[in-house]
Amino acid sequence: MIRDMEDSEKRYDHAKHRPQYDKLANFIVEFVQKKMVESYNLQEVWFPEDRHLEKKYHKFPKCNIFMSREFNNPNRLQNKGRRALVLI
Repeated sequence: MIRDMEDSEKRYDHAKHRPQYDKLANFIVEFVQKKMVESYNLQEVWFPEDRHLEKKYHKFPKCNIFMSREFNNPNRLQNKGRRALVLI
């Protein structure tokens, strides 16, 4: 159970601190995603891709994933026998 830092006997009031929590969470997500691209040379891909959708669906929510560049454009001879792990 999370406790309040000022009074350890009180439970943490999540609603009271929600704006700070959201701001920190968004910063962490952006930081980690930036590191995946810059440090590990992963490619950010948004799904579904607009090119696979009718125009009227382009405004619908999308989800980004990160993958190695080889995975998106595989060389069958070079990747023969290799496996891929996808984390969502």
